Amino acid sequence: MATHSLAAAAQPSWTSLGPDTGADVRALAVDPRNPSTIYAGTSRARPKGAPGGSVFKSLDGGKTWFSSSVGLPDRSVTALVVDGKTPGNVYAGTTIGVFKSSNSGGTWSVASTGISDVGILSMAIDPVSPSTVYAASPGGVFRTLDGGNSWAAASLGLQGLAVAGIALDPGTPGNLYAGTAGGVYRSPDGAASWTATGLSNVSVQALTHAPGATPVLYAATSSSVLESSNLGMTWTPTGSGLPSGTVRGLSAGTTSTRRNT
Repeated sequence: MATHSLAAAAQPSWTSLGPDTGADVRALAVDPRNPSTIYAGTSRARPKGAPGGSVFKSLDGGKTWFSSSVGLPDRSVTALVVDGKTPGNVYAGTTIGVFKSSNSGGTWSVASTGISDVGILSMAIDPVSPSTVYAASPGGVFRTLDGGNSWAAASLGLQGLAVAGIALDPGTPGNLYAGTAGGVYRSPDGAASWTATGLSNVSVQALTHAPGATPVLYAATSSSVLESSNLGMTWTPTGSGLPSGTVRGLSAGTTSTRRNT
């Protein structure tokens, strides 16, 4: 059986890796084929004289960084995803839509037809059919089926709720989950339709999905982290040891021991 990890120590030890721009880091993405390659999306606001750029890139696991923003507007980058089959394809969600790089961040171009001027909060890419990409926004979920050439709303059933996080089951990419201002919603059909799960009437800030023999979905709220291993039907708190405050990002791996529930 695969094992999962999603944990935080009571007194974690962290080392700053940068990028040293003076701006907040709003998004991170790791090249699935080369984990030493990392992309960082930063906020628009930065101290006077600080290095310009919205995306920074590291080729050595975060030891050094360089700007990778040619073609990007002077806007905050709030989401990043990398195509696992063709890692040169990278998508950046910004406060004014989506941009795409086809050369590993060397240059970027607008990929926002149908989603222009939409603030993107989270993105997910289908690992089997990477031309399919999903974007979460205050206006709901948007989807492209052609690698960002065009986007369309995919929010049927979301009740007009703002969506802060989106996650898919890598083993069954048609299974999607949306973290909304009113709880977690699930789509079994690639975002064609959505229904509420057992977690409702709570604002969800982030989602992540850990694959395995028993896939586990994690959701972060303003006060806790919860997990579900039955497609969101029931949820169990799993935030013991986390400091107080809103959790705005989650990531789950498959190499460490997960607490049995």
